[in-house]
Amino acid sequence: MISLMEKVNALNNGKIEKKSKKLGDKDYSEIKQWPLQIDLVPEKAPFYHLQDFLIASDCTAFAYGNFHRDLMKNHITLIGCQKLKSESYFPKLTKIFIENDIKSITIVRMENPCCGNMENVVLQALKESGKNIPLKIKIVTIDGKLLDK
Repeated sequence: MISLMEKVNALNNGKIEKKSKKLGDKDYSEIKQWPLQIDLVPEKAPFYHLQDFLIASDCTAFAYGNFHRDLMKNHITLIGCQKLKSESYFPKLTKIFIENDIKSITIVRMENPCCGNMENVVLQALKESGKNIPLKIKIVTIDGKLLDK
């Protein structure tokens, strides 16, 4: 039997084939790596190389029904809630941006003002990194709509 750590390593190294699922499949998921929490992801990883990143506030995955299909697909996904965290994600994200060649970043946050903290931290970390990484910002409304900022 394969251990959990072996499964995580296989997923992160592209050795687990991700078959496209159609919406409604019980095991529909677009997770590309593990872990997902910003506090737990490594600062440098070979599977980050030239990948599109999705940095999402925790609530967005619950508020937007097609989160996996429309946002996570083909993205390294990092999640967190800056409001509930006493320390800033700024140092960790800055190191991730500096240490890796990232293709693009999409920030997904809720429309609530408290979610603006996540957006601001990502923008500050990107600026501090000195890199010019293409960036998109998407807003999820409390009634589940996805908007471009």
